Amino acid sequence: LAAGIEVHPSATKGGGRTLVATLPIKKGEMVWAVDLKAEKPIPRPWSYVEALPPKQQAIYRHFMYKTGPDAHESLAEFNTLPLEEWEHVQSKDISMYMNHSCDPTCWFEFPEGRLCSHDSHPRHQSWRGSDF
Repeated sequence: LAAGIEVHPSATKGGGRTLVATLPIKKGEMVWAVDLKAEKPIPRPWSYVEALPPKQQAIYRHFMYKTGPDAHESLAEFNTLPLEEWEHVQSKDISMYMNHSCDPTCWFEFPEGRLCSHDSHPRHQSWRGSDF
């Protein structure tokens, strides 16, 4: 995570986390770099998701994204944590708090990371993403 960006509790309904600019950030600056050594989520078929108990299925689906015709990924933490601990997970992957929007503040540039898509100013909070 670049200097000038901090993780804060989100004020939105449901809580969660948000990324907040504490310094000016120019368009095109790298705000987050991919950690190639970090644990990766395991692609799971839909049958895996459907077989989860209702509470864990809701948690898994909250963070889930489709990566193939029958491949769904969620948080890497779900690879090893027991099901009963899923409700307490706070992702170590800062990109989960990035804006998931039609007008994003960041663009993903594989394999480098995320770049700021327009100039930002201190206390700008539109890097928020998944609330949990």
